[in-house]
Amino acid sequence: MLKIEQLDVKERSGRYLLKDISMEIPAGRVIGLTGKSGSGKTTLLRSILGMLHTSCHIDAGKILLDDIDLSHLSRKSHRELCGKKLGFIPQNPMTAFDSRLKIGYQMRETFVNRLHLNTSEATDLAKEKLVSVNLKDTDRILGAYPSELSGGMLQRVAAAILLGMSPDYVLADEPTAALDEENRDLLLLIMQEQMKDKGILFVSHDEASVKQYSDRIIEMKDGCIIKDTLIKKTEIYPQENHANNKPRHFPILKLTIQSFLSSRKRFFQMSFSLSIALLCLMMTFTFTFSFRNTIYQYLSSLIPQKSITYKLRNDDPLSLTHFNEASYHYLNLDDYDLMGISHNSQRYQKNEVLFISDDSSYTTHYIYGRAPQNNDEIAVPLSTARKLAQKNKVNTLLNTTWTIYYKHQLKIKGKEVKIVGISPQTYNYDAFYMYEYANYHWITSIFNQTPTARYGMLKYKEDKSIIDSLKKNYPEYEFKAMGESTQKTFNQNMNRIQMVLVVFSILTILSSIFMIMEIMILHAMHLKKDHAIMKAYGEKKIHIFKMSFYQCLILHSYSYVTASLILLGIMKIMNQIIPQITDFPMHLTFQPLIMLILWIGSFLLVCFSTLFSILYIIKLNPSRILKMR
Repeated sequence: MLKIEQLDVKERSGRYLLKDISMEIPAGRVIGLTGKSGSGKTTLLRSILGMLHTSCHIDAGKILLDDIDLSHLSRKSHRELCGKKLGFIPQNPMTAFDSRLKIGYQMRETFVNRLHLNTSEATDLAKEKLVSVNLKDTDRILGAYPSELSGGMLQRVAAAILLGMSPDYVLADEPTAALDEENRDLLLLIMQEQMKDKGILFVSHDEASVKQYSDRIIEMKDGCIIKDTLIKKTEIYPQENHANNKPRHFPILKLTIQSFLSSRKRFFQMSFSLSIALLCLMMTFTFTFSFRNTIYQYLSSLIPQKSITYKLRNDDPLSLTHFNEASYHYLNLDDYDLMGISHNSQRYQKNEVLFISDDSSYTTHYIYGRAPQNNDEIAVPLSTARKLAQKNKVNTLLNTTWTIYYKHQLKIKGKEVKIVGISPQTYNYDAFYMYEYANYHWITSIFNQTPTARYGMLKYKEDKSIIDSLKKNYPEYEFKAMGESTQKTFNQNMNRIQMVLVVFSILTILSSIFMIMEIMILHAMHLKKDHAIMKAYGEKKIHIFKMSFYQCLILHSYSYVTASLILLGIMKIMNQIIPQITDFPMHLTFQPLIMLILWIGSFLLVCFSTLFSILYIIKLNPSRILKMR
């Protein structure tokens, strides 16, 4: 694409020759440039070609030829591009040729130097292009001097050279000014047929030719663009087959868009009301689901999910019993308290770790290291690793030795272990993970006695029916799903809160819908004469119904996109503010499925709200409406 961006050209005196010129010449399009003498047309062409007089210069802006900035190229680089990518048809063809050299020599040299052809190939190409511009006596033309040919013939020779070079873009400076009517029409025909894939800037005073030939007309005055007009070409449509007259969806859609454009104020009033209502509904669901998920995650960190507590019915101490139905077994030891953890210290550092889990499968992913594989290894979550590492990087904890301290009957003793893994989990409390029954074996070794446990915990997979199987196979034990009652109560309360919020949002959107209904009826009243004329010309009721449907679709889509963008902005701001004002780890997340359901539901509501206006339009009597003032 040949693109001009905010081009300014000044004389040395400071006077502007061109001011803020911007235009685009795409491939396959003809841009007409008109204006009186002195308007700046020639200066613009010279700027593009790099042929400005030394008394003036490009002061600002860019001239981009396929992303190459011509405004900063040297004259040599300009000449390299001219002919290859940029062609020129001069106003006076005599200026394009050397009067001392024959036409054939000039054409051959141009093709040899620019296209790197040999003399024979260049001659054949010259003859071929001369024939293409209706100069069939090629030998006479090639053997003639420029002064021996008419202006029309020279202009066609210039066009033949241009066709041979096949540049991507063509600058035509008054190409028909020195031609009679016949040659003018011939040249325009050549340009139209053989340069239809080129981007052409067609400069001319001949407004009729410019209008006929161009896709767009730009008018200049005093170095500025004063008018930019898109030319609507005459199109030939096939004759309609009224025997099989199918519904015309796209014309109706076009009419709908034009209707909204003609009453922009009313359209934005309706869309604003609907956007506010949709935003309320979106925020309700987004905040509710995000809050719900956050609570779930928080409870999961406090209460082990998918776990079953057990104890003997006679309250006897438990031993290391394995249950085949469970994936993991844990004993809660009596009379032994975890006191803390220290790094190669001879004495206990108080309250450095407050919680311990011997479930090495509690996490399945490690950002550093691996899971514990024996009793002398532990892993820690990221939150604990950050506290232990202090100002160092957390990965420096790997393979370091730490001492874990236990208390029993006023005695505090420690067990040395090695940190081998760091998981991505973060908790509000401190924790570490160890190998199965490592806790049991540590206490046995450091206190030289077998510890006892009053209850234990089993971890199960997805199948919750395991508790029924355990009760059946081990009647001497009491089994209870851990956290089940708490989670059930939480779900019930969250459902009640969510229902209240949803009801509130529905009431909000219903109130907005009533307002939209009123606006839509007023809009229908405003357009009643337009619809009456449509019916008078035989427009079917179904087409009017479709037009109203398209109104709903456009209105709802615009409002929904607006509400969604506002919601994303609010979520971004809230996600930055919440961590700063509270320690509660809440994060708002976009719910695509919920948004899709909301879109469908809200669209049906909008369609329902416009039902009355649709029925009103369909029942209109054209003759009665047209008599109304």
